[in-house]
Amino acid sequence: MVILRRHQKKEITKVKPMTPYAVDKYSAERSVINYYYLYGTPTTVVRFFNVYGPNQNPNSPYSGVISILLDRFSRYQRGEEVSFNLYGDGKQTRDFVYVKDVIRALSYIINSPKTLGEVYNIGTSHQTSLNQVISELSKIFNTKLHIKIFDERKGDIRLSVADIDKLRELGFEPINGLYQGLSKLVSYTEQC
Repeated sequence: MVILRRHQKKEITKVKPMTPYAVDKYSAERSVINYYYLYGTPTTVVRFFNVYGPNQNPNSPYSGVISILLDRFSRYQRGEEVSFNLYGDGKQTRDFVYVKDVIRALSYIINSPKTLGEVYNIGTSHQTSLNQVISELSKIFNTKLHIKIFDERKGDIRLSVADIDKLRELGFEPINGLYQGLSKLVSYTEQC
């Protein structure tokens, strides 16, 4: 796990949307904030970083990499011939946050009146490379998955990590590290 504060995205960091999806998200965010300031509608914006947890659909175009990896490891363990497509060198980082920590963060935000009209990052402040995620899942499943490496995709973000200092001011602290969250996720999946 790497912590590099210079790469952390604060709520006040200049937003530079690079894709139509990112432009739409930022536009919606500004509309939500404007409704608070123009009309007094009680709103707060939350920026979810890479949320993972039970019941994510690995076939959805919006699915996160962890649900896709979990699917591949599970299928491989059942004897299927599967592989994972890795775009780039695997050193690209994300701030992976377990869904139960997201729910706790939302509870802190909802229950504080000072959050109205504000923007909050929901993450862990820890960036983890895709290679590290693959390594952790390999340990949990006690197997190695076949990885197919492709060129980096245009528009993919290289480094992503949330600055959650503003959320911490409300009393929030994430309690699930990546290994703990992945272990819980695998355990949940095996029970289903």
